[in-house]
Amino acid sequence: FAGTFATVGGAIYGVAVSNPGTGYTSNIKITHTTALTTCIGIVWNPAPSGYVTAVKILNVGSGFTEPPTLAISSGGEGCIDLVLRTVVGDSTPDALVDDASSGGTISLRGTGADYRDGHYDGMSFVVLSGLAAGEVREIASFTSVGKTITLKTPLTRTPAALDVYAITKTPALSLKNGHDFLTGLYGDLAAAMECACTSSTHLTVLLEPAATRGSCQCEVGLATSASDKDDFYNGETIYFPLLDVAATIVDYVGATRKAKIAVRASGLSGYNREIPINTSVPIANKYVLSAR
Repeated sequence: FAGTFATVGGAIYGVAVSNPGTGYTSNIKITHTTALTTCIGIVWNPAPSGYVTAVKILNVGSGFTEPPTLAISSGGEGCIDLVLRTVVGDSTPDALVDDASSGGTISLRGTGADYRDGHYDGMSFVVLSGLAAGEVREIASFTSVGKTITLKTPLTRTPAALDVYAITKTPALSLKNGHDFLTGLYGDLAAAMECACTSSTHLTVLLEPAATRGSCQCEVGLATSASDKDDFYNGETIYFPLLDVAATIVDYVGATRKAKIAVRASGLSGYNREIPINTSVPIANKYVLSAR
């Protein structure tokens, strides 16, 4: 159902129905739910009844100044202006809530992991912090009960609560152009994001005057474990799990391990994955790369 409410003097006097809907089994009642002014202290316990398998574009629109974002809103209930934004990409970064029972069986309970059995089967589990940092294993199976993953080969060390991890579709034994892609799949930034703009160099595009932001090109310094081959990561996605943002790598210089990344409203925009305009990415920030 969709409709437009007409008001006079602050009161509704008519509703123009633009989509009557189907499948109703009783009369429809329209109610107003007062939204909360804050989300602090709210505990979400979703009970999903299904999931999106496809999105059909009915009207392509025009005049966008940056890539549109698909969003699922609260429908007017809960917190004011609450929007649950989709995470576009093939990596799921988060931090463990529980200590792992072993190096081979890990619970993702309380994280943003999927709820469908088998969803992560065959993908790679990458540990980004803690005693097991740097270890990568293929996921043999995933069960929605406890959101538990079983690894094909156990980790050498057992992860603990608050350890940061990522799940990516990049195979655990992945070669790209004859090189081992996993050698530089993860790490800590050796240099913070810097944006070279018309007037000067900034830590974020937002500091540049609006009229010249389009000239800015931003880059980050990857860890020394990253590839020394030019263009090696071009077109890949870099995720910053602690910041919950991701960007497309537009250009990569192997000698300096510097990766130019897509940032909204900058000179490197128009990509599927872009860092928001006001985001600062500090040195030593953890990252994970995706080969797809």
